[in-house]
Parts: sequence; structure tokens; C-alpha cells
Amino acid sequence: MKFTGTVTLETDRLILRRLTADDACDMYKNWANDEKVTRFLRWMPHKSVSESEKILKTLFLPHYNDEKYLAWGIELKETHSLVGMVDMRINSDDVGEPGYAIGEKYWGKGIVTEALRRIIKHCFEDIGMYRITAVHAVDNPASGRVMEKSGMKCEGIAKKAYRTGEGKIMDCKVYAITDDMYFNRETIGFDQLKKAAQSVTGYRTLSPYAAAGSVGAAILTDNNNIYTGVCIDAVGSASLCAIQSAIAAMMTAGEHKIKKLVSLDNRGTIYPPCGRCREFMSQLCRENLDAEIMVGENEIVTLRDLLPHNWEESKENGAIAPLESARLNLIPLNESNIPEVFESFTEDVTTYMFPSAPKHISETEAFVNTTLAKMEKGKETVFAIRLKENDEFIGLGGIHNIPSGSPEIGIWTKKASHGNGYGFEAVSRLISHIREALPYDHIVYPVDKRNYPSRRIPIMHGGQLVKEYEVVNLSGNTLEIVEYWIK
Repeated sequence: MKFTGTVTLETDRLILRRLTADDACDMYKNWANDEKVTRFLRWMPHKSVSESEKILKTLFLPHYNDEKYLAWGIELKETHSLVGMVDMRINSDDVGEPGYAIGEKYWGKGIVTEALRRIIKHCFEDIGMYRITAVHAVDNPASGRVMEKSGMKCEGIAKKAYRTGEGKIMDCKVYAITDDMYFNRETIGFDQLKKAAQSVTGYRTLSPYAAAGSVGAAILTDNNNIYTGVCIDAVGSASLCAIQSAIAAMMTAGEHKIKKLVSLDNRGTIYPPCGRCREFMSQLCRENLDAEIMVGENEIVTLRDLLPHNWEESKENGAIAPLESARLNLIPLNESNIPEVFESFTEDVTTYMFPSAPKHISETEAFVNTTLAKMEKGKETVFAIRLKENDEFIGLGGIHNIPSGSPEIGIWTKKASHGNGYGFEAVSRLISHIREALPYDHIVYPVDKRNYPSRRIPIMHGGQLVKEYEVVNLSGNTLEIVEYWIK
């Protein structure tokens, strides 16, 4: 191997360079002071510019004399701002392990992926490394997506193998890429894809009501397999486009990650994917946002470019995505809900609850603002529950104490909506969300033992009665709480 220390690297948008003492201000301002950035990292937020300067001078700069020491600042070419960093730790077996951080303002722009890809290229092609491995806390899937987009593959989960700067012990996912994986990637271009798509075209009548084959599509997956499909045109709304047919073939074969896609007719006219297909592909796999799509002769864009506003990336960058069930939409709480909450949270709703009904809308405003602050810090998530059929507001459902590992569900619905099973349906969706997206040992559901309709909810979800205790609520009444745990 040819270790040369940290050398300057470039990409289309970035300069990857050595850090200097003059970077302390940008380091502190752009990423090192933010607890959202460091939440899953192995170090704590910096408290001042002087602390960033001290860390640079003691932990980074002295090691640049070591030919095995690799640490880059990420500088944007357009603004010359330093927005993050990537380092590559080399263990005793000469295996590299990258770590990275970038300011929240720059999340969701593919900057870390672009930097890591360039560094991996340097490590394999210039240094001659044979393996690069990386880990991320299982609660931080966005970091895993960076690794996957950089060509790394998940090798499994290591139990309690990751310690954050706050001292929390977490499970972590292990990713790796080897020199064989890097150099043996076969390149399939759009010319080959176009031929594959055109080979399945050919208009044919199926019946008086249906025809097929006027358009063909070809998909290249991350495993370098090509899947094709043709459009099926039928009377009414029963048609199927060529892209959907190709996706179905890909899914049938057990794949779902798309690298490239083209759709055309037998004359070679390119047909970009419609909005429905774009969203469909993005939901099959978030990595598909980086898929290359041919939208015209010699014109290629990413799926991300075709989806200028992407709701899931908003979620990854700290926003909360809405949830839905058969009859309900659960929309993240916001200030526009204040009048609805004030009007609906009445005394007959709060009989078996700790809070009391507000006497003035300012009390509701204070509650909503406090809740939004907790949501911003990731401590809880509260949704406004609305009916799908008419968008009517019927209550709130929340997941509280999220960082504890024992999230607690709380819910209320307005009096006029009682007796329709909306509470059970909303709680079911919250439980499934916790199981899909949050770390937990058990789900806590406290309820007054006299509130029989609400008490049935945890029981019907397999909850076990664990605790009983009394609490005096804000109305001065004693609540007889029974606490259920749901696994």
C-alpha cells in the first residue's frame, strides 16, 4: 500500500482538504456545536469556537505528519465554506474506517455521499487498500444510506458495539466494501439499456379492448441485472405502463434497487416516467432517488431531480412524516392546529386525563409550543388525527419519552367522534410506527382503570398489566392508573 497522508481531493461540488487552525470558526458554526449533528456520534457538541480551535490543534493537526492519517474538511466550491469533515481511521490490519459529520443545513443534498465516494476511490485506486468498513448506530439510518450510496454493503448488526459521545451504548450496523467489490463493478450504459427496451417493443392487439407493446422500458439494478417490460393499453383505467411492467419483473426476481432506467417506443422516442411512477420508484427504495433516468436523447437526470420536493428526505432531515390508516390521516402537530385543539379538548374529554380543559386559547398555544419544542429535540412526536373523508380534526395522538427506549402512547379524541373506533385505529398506527421506525424495549400505555373503552385498546394489542398507581390530575381529581406494556 502507498500511504501518503491526507492529500487534496476534488469532486464536482467539493474540495476535500486538510483542516487548519483557521477552520475553527466554520467547524463550530456549521456542525460541531449542534447536538442534532452529534446525537449519534462518538463525541459531544463543542461549547465554543475556542474549544473547536483547541480540538483542531491537539487532536487533528499534529497527526498530519503521519502518512496513515487521513482527515479531510469538506469545502463547498461555490461558497468556499467548510461544512463538514470526513476522516479515515486505519487499524492495525490497514483496514480503513471512515467517520463523517456535516451541518444540519446541508443534510439531504448528497454532500457526504459525494465526499465519501471520492475518498473510497482514492483509498482503493491510489493507496491500494483492500477493505473499508464503517458502522452506524441502528437509530441513525440516514448514515447507513450514505454508506450504501457509496457502494458499501451491510454485513450485519453488532449488538451493543457502539458508544455515543453521551455514553449511550447502542447496537450498530456494520457496512463494508472490498477492493474486489470496487474494481469488479461492471458498467452497463444507456445504449445497452435502450437496445433492451426496444427489443421488447412491437404493437400487438390483444383483444377488442386491449393492446400492448407500443412502449418498452428497461431497468438496470444495483446487481447489474436488466429487467424489461411493455405497456398494456386497455379500455378504462386498467392500463399498465412499460415502466410498471419492468418494475414488476424486477420485484418478481427479488430486486428493488434501480441504477438506471429508460423507456421508449420502437422509433426510439424517449418517454420520461410519469409522476406516479417517479413516486412509486422512490418509495420502493430510498436509494432509487439516485437512479439515473433518461428523459431525452443524451439527457440524463436522477430520480431526485424529477422529485423536486421529497417528503421522505424532509423526514430524514429532522421533519416528521405523516402517517395514515384506513380511515385516518395522522399529520404532525403544528401551530395551525391550535384553534381546533382548543375547541375540541373539552371537560368531557379530560375526565380520565392528567391535563385539564383549557379556559383560554393562550393555554392551548403554550401547550402546542412546548410540544413542538420537544418534537424538535426528538423527545416526542404528536399528530393531529383527521378523517380522510372530509379532513375533519378529531383529536391528538402522541408518542412520548422517545429517547427512553420505552415510548409512551397517549391519545384523545373529541366527544363527537367517540364510539367509532377511531382511537383504536390511531393507536394501532402509532404502535406499528414505533415498531417500524423507533428503538424500543416495550411500549407504555397508561390509562385510568375506569376508562373502559380506552383500556380495551392496549389489551387488544397484547398489552400486559404491569403497574397500578394513583395520580392527582390538574383538575384536582384522583386518577386510578393501570399501566400496560406492549411488546
